[in-house]
Amino acid sequence: MDKTEEWNDFLDALYLRAMKSFEASKLFEYQIERQKQRKSLMDNLLVPSDRPVFEEMSLEIWEDAEYRMRFLYQQGFVDCIRFLKSLGIFA
Repeated sequence: MDKTEEWNDFLDALYLRAMKSFEASKLFEYQIERQKQRKSLMDNLLVPSDRPVFEEMSLEIWEDAEYRMRFLYQQGFVDCIRFLKSLGIFA
C-alpha cells in the first residue's frame, strides 16, 4: 500500500509547525525588518516603471528559496529516519 500522500501530509504538518515556531522568533523579526529596509532602499533607487519587474524577480527568488528550504527540511527528516533505522531504533 502506497502511503505517499499521508507521508507528504505528515511532512507538511511538521514543516508548517517549524515555520510557525520560526515566525515567533527574534530572527524572524530581524528578517522582517531587513526586508522592510531593502524595500525602502529599492523604492528610493528604482524608478516607478522598474518596480514591477524588480518585485516579480524578488518574488521568484523568494519562492525558489522557500522551495529549497522545504525540500531540505523534508530531506533532513528522511535522513534522520534512515539513520535511526540503521541504529536499530526503528524496525
